[in-house]
Amino acid sequence: MARIAREHGVPVIVIAGTLGEDYQQLYAHGIDAAFALPSGPMTLEQACNDAPRLLRQRATDIARVWQVAGRQR
Repeated sequence: MARIAREHGVPVIVIAGTLGEDYQQLYAHGIDAAFALPSGPMTLEQACNDAPRLLRQRATDIARVWQVAGRQR
């Protein structure tokens, strides 16, 4: 999916439960950015229970970066 998106000029951003040590390898496969869902340490149970809130927070963070980048063009 990332390769197809790149061919069409569509950025691909990953929001994952966690990011492993070598997550940067995703960039070679067409992923433009990757973010962990939780902003700090938490249990799996907490992350699952708070998933809607955490997704909104991460999406807001990503949107803010996008807005800044758009103003700099």
